[in-house]
Amino acid sequence: QCRAGVLATDRFRSLQAGLEGEAWLRLDAWPVLRGVEWRGDKPKGSFQKSLLPSLRAGIRVGDRRKEAWRALAETRLKEAGYPEAKVELLREDEDRRMVVNLKMGPPALVQRLEWKGLTDAYGAEKVLKSAGIVPGKTIWTETLRRQAQAALRKRFLKDHRYVGGVDFDWSGTGVLRV
Repeated sequence: QCRAGVLATDRFRSLQAGLEGEAWLRLDAWPVLRGVEWRGDKPKGSFQKSLLPSLRAGIRVGDRRKEAWRALAETRLKEAGYPEAKVELLREDEDRRMVVNLKMGPPALVQRLEWKGLTDAYGAEKVLKSAGIVPGKTIWTETLRRQAQAALRKRFLKDHRYVGGVDFDWSGTGVLRV
């Protein structure tokens, strides 16, 4: 149990223990990272820094933290509109360098809109403009969904359509159904 407790701290890559007259422990700590290297796809702008903000040279990274960071980075990429994103964290140079291998995959771009409902009062172009969606450029995310719903609700209220509502159905194929 002591062995499992020490390894659970994620500070040591191995532990040896014995009882030869007296108890002894030999701990092998994770080495300090000398550098971080990014390979594969490059995120736009400052998104790379926000993807794994705690990963930097000068720290010790155990397997548990490495796996948690990998899962966090994949989640952040998927939330940013890259549903097929894959992140791999590899150790190189005797565990002194961390390599971030990033495969973002294609973005969830809105290619076109299918509009049902008050098509006579609101055309697809007006809905897209009010929602702030540009086909072929806008990446579909849950944040965009909330912002577009709020913007369209505001548009409906300006037009005195107090009971109006909107819902989005994202197919993942580039078609946004409203």
